[in-house]
Amino acid sequence: MSSNQEAGAQRVRWGRVAGCFAGGAALTGLALWLEDRWSWQGVFPSLLVNVGTAFGLAGALFLLERTFTRTVIRVSERAIRQAAQQVEEHFQERTDQLTARIDDLQAQVDRRMQRRAHEQDAKITALDDNVSHATVTEALAEANRLAAIDNGKVTVQASTDPDGLGLIFEWGADYQEFHAYGGELIHPRPPNPYLHVKARIESDLDQHGKRPIIEVEWQPDDAAADVAEKLITELQTASRWQGHGTLDWSLALRNLKRSLDTAISSRRRDEGAWHLRGPLIELVGDDWAITTAGLESRRHGYVLAAAEFPTAIDERRNQLAVHDWSPPDPPAWADPGEWSRVIRRCRREFGMRRLSFEPGTWNPRARMDRGRH
Repeated sequence: MSSNQEAGAQRVRWGRVAGCFAGGAALTGLALWLEDRWSWQGVFPSLLVNVGTAFGLAGALFLLERTFTRTVIRVSERAIRQAAQQVEEHFQERTDQLTARIDDLQAQVDRRMQRRAHEQDAKITALDDNVSHATVTEALAEANRLAAIDNGKVTVQASTDPDGLGLIFEWGADYQEFHAYGGELIHPRPPNPYLHVKARIESDLDQHGKRPIIEVEWQPDDAAADVAEKLITELQTASRWQGHGTLDWSLALRNLKRSLDTAISSRRRDEGAWHLRGPLIELVGDDWAITTAGLESRRHGYVLAAAEFPTAIDERRNQLAVHDWSPPDPPAWADPGEWSRVIRRCRREFGMRRLSFEPGTWNPRARMDRGRH
């Protein structure tokens, strides 16, 4: 209520008060005069007295109007303030409760993510304490669930010579499905998980320009030394064994741990980690990574996209000979020898990729990715 309205509500209407008292006195006096002068008795003088009394009461009510109105306004304002305060307190209480629940929910999410990161790190750290089929499989599977590595496999250096032996650790599952006529699935077999270790000598080329790959399967009951023995036997059988320095099994396992740790930390975007653009294929040295996005450098933030390299499909379509493609010039800060090495590996990796997949094998991440396209 404005100040003018409040002044109007509280001002005594003296004209009305005086009029009511004067009218009441006049009517009462008229009744008494008629009764005394004309000896009128009965209804009419009583009516005049009642009407005069009513006018007098009305004047009295006008006098009481200011106090009554002020009291009503004060009580109403107090009630309104109390109601508004209660609503505000209730609203603030509900807001505080909601904020507390939201903060608690975020804290729960943070604790879960921290616990999950701790579990992931524990699977990688387990490779330091006990290298086995189970620990290697769990580490590869965890990295693959995050799409941190390329379709369940990662390549590591397994010799002190950078152009020597490389090992590909690959985790996946074989599956077989039998279809009746019309495509109906019958008698499906559950996937059979496997862990393969493939040996590849970088400098070793056959007559077709390809690098032969030697593959062994890491059985669940095989110790780490058993797998190394299998690899050495296969290398010797294939006339690829060049003596003790051909395979450094401890170096390969350390590089496997480093690769998976780098890939998982990158996928989680940990602070201070190497944030790769794509799933990891291979770490080359300390500064280079080959990912599905291309060639990446950690210290310089350099990326050479995978599309810059010709694929086998491009070569067949354009009849482009292998030696006709010219690699890009190395950056000024890159070591020429190391640059040549990573370009060769990128070209081999991206040039051999196919749009189709090999039937009879299944990789959980690869199959899920295909389902999205």
